[in-house]
Amino acid sequence: MKEFNEVDFKSKITNMFIQYLTGIMKNNIDEVKHFLKEQPISYANNIIKNMISLNRRQMYDELNVSQINITKTENIEDNTIYTISLLAKYLDYQLDLNNGNLVSGNNNRRIEKTYFLKIIKNNNAKEQGLIRRCPSCGHSIDVNYNGKCEYCGTIYNQEDYDYQILEVSEWKNML
Repeated sequence: MKEFNEVDFKSKITNMFIQYLTGIMKNNIDEVKHFLKEQPISYANNIIKNMISLNRRQMYDELNVSQINITKTENIEDNTIYTISLLAKYLDYQLDLNNGNLVSGNNNRRIEKTYFLKIIKNNNAKEQGLIRRCPSCGHSIDVNYNGKCEYCGTIYNQEDYDYQILEVSEWKNML
């Protein structure tokens, strides 16, 4: 197993988190499911379902992750689980899908929100180089884009190779 590199880890988590919130904004997290376990999928789908029922779109504009802290690391069976706090800054508002008007939130002032994530990685994960290959047809796959082979449609199983988001929860808003 490759030695843990905190800088690479934080970069991957930042990328996964931004893609996760982008999927919520698109009302579709299918392109990022390979990064997610059951709870974050359910969490996102509840937000999406609520937005669709209200005919709205949740927006997270000017999104960035300003801080990631690893608060706990534990080995459970064949997995390492990292508990992290993540401070995100973004414009948080909702748009009416009929006319594009602002119906909730503020699209002029960023908020800071702390998220708590549990990240899991199989200790026996297969090592891969920078280029990820489709396990079915062998073509390269951009797992940072959507984890789906553009040639044959096979979904890249992130669980076999890298980190996944096991749990997501929010803490509070700060102005």
